[in-house]
Amino acid sequence: MNAQELQNIFRELPAGPFTVHVAERTPIEVTHSDFASISPGGVVLSAWDTEGHFHFIDAHPITRITFQTPAGQTRA
Repeated sequence: MNAQELQNIFRELPAGPFTVHVAERTPIEVTHSDFASISPGGVVLSAWDTEGHFHFIDAHPITRITFQTPAGQTRA
């Protein structure tokens, strides 16, 4: 994922849980959007997962970010 795509997703990310899907890695479940941020250049996502571990994630291998919409449907 490039920096612009990651920044666009984060602008639309609702308050609540989401999942970061990274190529060749176990998805990272984040409890709430308050527990994540992107670097000023948009190339690194930092996040606390649901188990209390902190991650620095390079944006390039991120394949998608999913979250639950109010209707209960997953949005990518």
